[in-house]
Amino acid sequence: MTSAEYGNRFKRQLKTAMAESELQQGVFAALLSLEVHGQNLVVAHIPNEGRRSPRQGMRMRREGLRRGAPDLVVWLRGGKTLNIELKTVRGKLSSSQASFGRGLNSLGGHEYVVVFAAGVKEALDEILPKITEMLSLD
Repeated sequence: MTSAEYGNRFKRQLKTAMAESELQQGVFAALLSLEVHGQNLVVAHIPNEGRRSPRQGMRMRREGLRRGAPDLVVWLRGGKTLNIELKTVRGKLSSSQASFGRGLNSLGGHEYVVVFAAGVKEALDEILPKITEMLSLD
């Protein structure tokens, strides 16, 4: 693919870029399918987004909801954890997300990655090698 063709493809992706929710659903489905097929991982979403009533928000914070928590958590064999914050190509990392990520990365054995992607395939192209790398460090 020439650089001009790639540039045109990227411009089309920007115009038709999926919402962060759609991106997350696609990535979650792919990772869940790996879990189901015994690939030494378990994946979950932390429901940290959305609008809530003040009462519901207070209840959820008392239950452990934290600002900046990653979108997806992937637990791997050997006690390692990959924490994934997904963003569309136009997305922006908040200061609470950056701070939470720094805290996780400082613990050792846990890795926080931010993935900016126009689509599910692009996101998985970044996530799957990271999982493979973390599993191979056993």
